[in-house]
Amino acid sequence: MLINTTGTLGIILQQTTSDLTGSLFLTLLGVVMILMLFCFLFRIPVEFSAVLVLPLLLGLMAYMTEFVAIGGVFLIYLGVIVGKNFFFK
Repeated sequence: MLINTTGTLGIILQQTTSDLTGSLFLTLLGVVMILMLFCFLFRIPVEFSAVLVLPLLLGLMAYMTEFVAIGGVFLIYLGVIVGKNFFFK
């Protein structure tokens, strides 16, 4: 794959992939889930957590085709949230 493994984050991703999950997709999905869990633990509203997760998810959708389904579900969920909390009703 095209991941730079010379930095600290690259080493962590590569070792997690080879030792824990066995798949880069599962490792990156775990990173997204940990980021969302972190936002929920500190009671950050979903709208603000989407600002953090959406660019990551869009980049992963462009990089790996497995993320297209997960990204599509997340985009639909984000659309529902924006629709409910729109400026005027």
